[in-house]
Amino acid sequence: MFQISHAQGINDPDIVEPVQNLCNMDWISHRRSNRSVVDDLFTFQSLALQMCSTCNHVSTSVQTMNILPLPVKNQDPCIPLDDLLSEFTTQESLSGRDGLHCDYCQAAADRVSPPQTPAAGVQTRSAAMRATQSLTPATSLSPIQAQPDSTVHYQAANFLASTPLHPGVTKTSKSTPTVLSHQPAKVITNGLRQSFLRRLPECLTIQLLRFRFDPFAKKIKKIHTPVAIPLSNLDLKPITYDASVDRDDMTGLCKTHQYALYALSIHIGGDSTHSGHYIAYCKGKTGRWYKYDDEQVIPVQNIEVELKKPQVEENSYLLFYKKQHNAAEK
Repeated sequence: MFQISHAQGINDPDIVEPVQNLCNMDWISHRRSNRSVVDDLFTFQSLALQMCSTCNHVSTSVQTMNILPLPVKNQDPCIPLDDLLSEFTTQESLSGRDGLHCDYCQAAADRVSPPQTPAAGVQTRSAAMRATQSLTPATSLSPIQAQPDSTVHYQAANFLASTPLHPGVTKTSKSTPTVLSHQPAKVITNGLRQSFLRRLPECLTIQLLRFRFDPFAKKIKKIHTPVAIPLSNLDLKPITYDASVDRDDMTGLCKTHQYALYALSIHIGGDSTHSGHYIAYCKGKTGRWYKYDDEQVIPVQNIEVELKKPQVEENSYLLFYKKQHNAAEK
């Protein structure tokens, strides 16, 4: 859309309504072919605004998702889940191999230069895809199948996943530049990107990305950074687009942004799915919590104390939240 592409930066107030309209049209298109109980409960929108630092054009990327992936940094202090959510919507710089493919800069380059063949030593997209084929969402990066156009990027040098990668994963050289196609060569520029959520779901699944490939040790490592998990009042309003631009989402049937935990899963015992063990916690209909460990079902006396145990904080990888409705919304 013209108003978006010619905006004065990703914070330009003139693009708010066009972005909302674009998201609404994408949602309508999705819902026409995706109607199920699972889709009704778990699906939401992810919106990314990008600006090219070379030509200052703004572009948008909208997709429907049913799992929110959050990278976990390798550090000692305990990280509140709210901080991971804040990092999700923090404006980030794009450069180098993680740079932005700008259609406007591409068009300008195509007008002044003939199609180019990649120089010797430069890796093409097809070669890069072959080298990183085992890094696609269809492999054991995660048991959760991402959508083909997922905005979560698993980089060859240091990618993250909620579960360990397969031992046979291959990787591309960190120093080899990548050209995205043969003719013409794709133009990669520096830029900015900021992500938001829209159309919050009734049930939100959060995936903590706790595994990464260490290029120096040449093996998979698990990130044991503790994550503080709130039992209730998880506020997603700061990371929603409409709230960030101080506009109402007129399409939403429920205005609440607060969520309460109803289940979680943890992975313990090693850096491999072959040696790890999974334990689940779930809230029953009566409000009582239970711990599921293979065939054992153990009542939890105090879930708040349980969530603060090191085993849970350092190994949680799937969190299941449900909207907290007030009396007027029920």
